[in-house]
Amino acid sequence: MSIPNKLLTEIGKYSGYSEPYIFLSRNDLDYYEIPDEILKIFGSLPHGSGIDGSWYLSFYKNTYVFHGEYHTMNECGYYDGWVYFKIVIKWPDWQKFKLTFNSGSHYLESKYMLREYLEEIIYFSIKEAMEGK
Repeated sequence: MSIPNKLLTEIGKYSGYSEPYIFLSRNDLDYYEIPDEILKIFGSLPHGSGIDGSWYLSFYKNTYVFHGEYHTMNECGYYDGWVYFKIVIKWPDWQKFKLTFNSGSHYLESKYMLREYLEEIIYFSIKEAMEGK
């Protein structure tokens, strides 16, 4: 499993937990006992329309954290940065997920008003996975 160094640096900055999390990519899921519903959510997370990076999953006890990346584009159509974010779900309460942005990503997040956009598409992706539609 390879996690980009920048993402690992960001994870260390914002994790806020002293417990050791286990970080997984989609290829590593077979080796751990993860609830089927969490695997459905992980498989349903959006890709495209700015969410161009890889998704990673970390967990500790009943807390599952999905790490994502959004590729921002300026008004001229050029990519101008990455916004790193995470979705925290305390299982089994999936409807009350928390979206947070990593330090260093707040400027671009507010410049492009990403919070509402990401919360909406992530909510509908999770809801679709959980309701089986």
